[in-house]
Amino acid sequence: MGHVTGDGTLISDLWLDRPDAANRIAAKLEAGEITEREAEQLRGFADDGYIRFKTGIDAEFAAAFEDEVQRLWRE
Repeated sequence: MGHVTGDGTLISDLWLDRPDAANRIAAKLEAGEITEREAEQLRGFADDGYIRFKTGIDAEFAAAFEDEVQRLWRE
């Protein structure tokens, strides 16, 4: 996990929130540790703070889950 130092610097194990994230992604891509698609997703996460990926959850399950969440909010 991470913490903030007295001068406001975030110390974190998550390297994607570091100023050198783009360089690290490029290095991992060059070393063959990640694919171009993975690099693109990681750059998006570093820049935008979120990532989208397929979960394999079917539409019927997702709709039922959404219905249940909405029911819980109402109750």
